[in-house]
Amino acid sequence: MASQQTEHPVVTYQPENYQQIVVVQVPNTRANMVLSWCSCFMCFALGIPSVVLGYRAQTQLQAGNVHGAHQSVRMGRILAITGIVIGTLLMLGGGIVIGTLLMLGGGAFLGVWIYVISTFS
Repeated sequence: MASQQTEHPVVTYQPENYQQIVVVQVPNTRANMVLSWCSCFMCFALGIPSVVLGYRAQTQLQAGNVHGAHQSVRMGRILAITGIVIGTLLMLGGGIVIGTLLMLGGGAFLGVWIYVISTFS
């Protein structure tokens, strides 16, 4: 069976009083702020600038500066992720070092502290 194809004419027109529609992708500043605050708990030195950049992005977005908001969100996200990674590595490294020292020389540390406390008491 042959299928029938019908062609529909396409009529396009442009009204006299038309407005151009521009679609702009707006950065997600709320998700960036959550990430920034989590970074503050992991690495304070990188978390605070990330939070500041997040607030700057929100104010730039409210002012209509979408390009500046994108840049602030991007830099804040980089700082937040870097802070979380560094904080995680420091916590893991510190835990491993302290655990190793206590396991290998825990008795020596305890003996030194008992000697120090008994000497100065």
